[in-house]
Amino acid sequence: MNQLYLTMRQDIIEGRLQVGEQLIETTIAQRYQVSRTPVREALRRLEQDGLVERSPRGGIRVKVWTADEMFDLYELRIILESGAARWAAERKTRLDVIRLRQTNEEMRKLDPAVANNLRDVNLAFHEALWRASHNAPLIDTLGRLQRQIMRHPASTLKHPGRWAAIVQEHDRLIEAIERGDGERAANIAGEHMTEARDLRLANYLADQDKPNLA
Repeated sequence: MNQLYLTMRQDIIEGRLQVGEQLIETTIAQRYQVSRTPVREALRRLEQDGLVERSPRGGIRVKVWTADEMFDLYELRIILESGAARWAAERKTRLDVIRLRQTNEEMRKLDPAVANNLRDVNLAFHEALWRASHNAPLIDTLGRLQRQIMRHPASTLKHPGRWAAIVQEHDRLIEAIERGDGERAANIAGEHMTEARDLRLANYLADQDKPNLA
């Protein structure tokens, strides 16, 4: 796999490449000390991932999201996450359930006021859920969607009371999966992601309303 692609993808997710930043081939080649050939390949793959886009000024820039685009992204995530939960209830192994419980226990031990790895641990739970579906195309698609969502700050996890609510929702989801109740698991997962969507959009719109003091 193109190492430059992986590096740039992480730099976009972590914010080292800023939203709206123009990505000029020669500048990128100099920044990462590579030739322009892997730069073109990396940009092509990042565009497929939805992390970069064609700029109105020409060239390519880091993706700038609108509220409508973010809403659509979460709507798709809700559908797929619900499907993953349903399949997990039908196809899970005992090891899958153990992984889900262990990861959620790790989450339970974290204090959202001081922990700096909330996003990583939460993602680990969802990845365990996806793997429990034993549906490779679904796992791949959810991974791509998650990388787009991760481009935005993880502030929803620090919303007052949200972390404790997430852990409790995960508890209920695990119980439904363990019982093999696909319908309930799908509903819990859908409600879980709907809450995340609403918080994300509220944060996004609040940021848009802030005055530009630059």
